[in-house]
Amino acid sequence: MNKIQVVCGVARRTKGSQEQIFLAKRGPGGPHEGLWEFPGGKVEPGETDAQAIKRELMEELGCKIDVLSKIGLTEDNRIQLTALRVRFHAPPSCLEAEAIAWHNLDSLCDLDMPPCDEAIVSLLLHPQNGL
Repeated sequence: MNKIQVVCGVARRTKGSQEQIFLAKRGPGGPHEGLWEFPGGKVEPGETDAQAIKRELMEELGCKIDVLSKIGLTEDNRIQLTALRVRFHAPPSCLEAEAIAWHNLDSLCDLDMPPCDEAIVSLLLHPQNGL
């Protein structure tokens, strides 16, 4: 079985002395409802990862982004998730998620997240370990 190719955007900012990461909370219904995740979605046939994340974040958050770099890749039995570092052109809006918020990097481990997103958090906290 081929895995579903998925991309997510990791946006970072500094507020005071804290580094913050942008997350979206999945709404009811569907897998991982109520969990915090990096926003994104499926890569459509013929799309690059960068094209997919730009489309997905426009649909989900109503804002344009710059794709800065690839952070890493993780997978489970269903999906292969590519994490991309992104920068918002304007503040994002909550168009599809139950909620959106900036979270302090050091508190991300306290949030309920899907396993693939947890792997990305681990990479953000310990980049020397790789994915």
